[in-house]
Amino acid sequence: RLNVDGPSKCILEKFRDKVVMKKALIDSGIRLPRLYTIENFLKEKIRFPIISKPRAYAGSMGVSIINSIEELQNLTNKSAEQNDPTYDNQFIELRINDLQFEEFIHGDTYHIDGLVRNGKIIFSKTFKHINSCLDFINGVPLGNISVNDDHANDEWFSFAEKIIKTMDVPDGS
Repeated sequence: RLNVDGPSKCILEKFRDKVVMKKALIDSGIRLPRLYTIENFLKEKIRFPIISKPRAYAGSMGVSIINSIEELQNLTNKSAEQNDPTYDNQFIELRINDLQFEEFIHGDTYHIDGLVRNGKIIFSKTFKHINSCLDFINGVPLGNISVNDDHANDEWFSFAEKIIKTMDVPDGS
């Protein structure tokens, strides 16, 4: 709209909307949590726990672990009633009550910091989380420890390369 250089909204949407992001990665061979739709809940026996999270936002803002169909019903009823004036509801990606539901995956959490230029990773470093962002929101300390195992870092680098290629990541951090 302002005629400024940089990625368009269409390109950035797959980095801002978790559902669009997962759909972009479906054929990549990368293990993704299964997304659940309303139809899944109506027609299948869903295995709990599941994760509820806003399609946008980061750092576990608005994330819940749901352990039963009753908890799911309570959350969706509460979400439908929300009208928080601090959120700009003009933009769908900023609606905290636009939820997605997905499979809960047990395990350690890692993240990769890095720089991409011309579709290539020019720097990357892998970190293992001590506790989670969801723990942090609930008052538990959060930390990261750098992974100093060369073999593990090579595997994470290959993983990041696959994502960079599949997602057509623009230059940046």
